[in-house]
Amino acid sequence: MTKLDPKRARALATRAWQAVSSGDVSALERIYNDDIVWHVSGRGPRAGDHRGREAVLAYLASVGEAAERFEASLEDVLVGDDRLAFLMRASGRREGRTLEATYLILVRLENGRLAEVWSTALDQYAVDAFWA
Repeated sequence: MTKLDPKRARALATRAWQAVSSGDVSALERIYNDDIVWHVSGRGPRAGDHRGREAVLAYLASVGEAAERFEASLEDVLVGDDRLAFLMRASGRREGRTLEATYLILVRLENGRLAEVWSTALDQYAVDAFWA
């Protein structure tokens, strides 16, 4: 694999984060591979593998639709030779439950686009209880 240029990788990560945060579907369509796979940890209704751009976009939309409030902040972006990692903080409110959680999101790039994503909550039990 070609080694990532740290500046370009960080810029791509920032664009992807901004697009997800603002619900900019057209930007996400340009950033995601057609056959992207998003792996979500846990046992909740959104856990599992979401395959293909449409499935990933539907998954992301469902997160916002299912919560009364769901906010996320990007804490850090780490750039490796062929992967990116995001450290994210999320807070939310849903059906009388609240969430304060940290996630590690690992991204594999392919041809300058997001090809595969692993989203893992550091406190999986709290996240599963929130979405139950």
